[in-house]
Amino acid sequence: MPEQDATDWPSLASGISPVPCIIGHDGNQHGIQLALTPLGARALFGLPTAALGGWLIDLDDLLGPDAREIRDRVAEHDDWTARFAVLDEVFERRADDYAMDPSLEHAWARLVEAGGRERVGTVADEIGWSRRHLVNKFVAEFGVTPKDSARIARFC
Repeated sequence: MPEQDATDWPSLASGISPVPCIIGHDGNQHGIQLALTPLGARALFGLPTAALGGWLIDLDDLLGPDAREIRDRVAEHDDWTARFAVLDEVFERRADDYAMDPSLEHAWARLVEAGGRERVGTVADEIGWSRRHLVNKFVAEFGVTPKDSARIARFC
């Protein structure tokens, strides 16, 4: 992940990164962590995860007014069922059917489901692409190489 200066956000998002990220706080922290698949991120944010890069990004920059609505409405509730209902409502409203190349979806699923044990060349052969073409398309969509995604999958 590229070096970023310290900053303060009420909410944040990030793309996929093969290196750890350290988020500091003053000892008080609360929130909801949502891990999205690349297809889920595309549906909610309207862009590929590669566009997020490995940076931490203010959620307001991605969701606009919906980010503030989520924070305000979630803060109104004391129980998790109601909080998650807010997320469901806002995300359902935002969700769109952003198409991803089916071959990339397949490649991602094979590499991640195999927990990093599937060879990239094997997956490329399976979808009928050269290894180089798969790597280029993969990086353009996900922001990491197939090999990096396989390494990340080992830790998930």
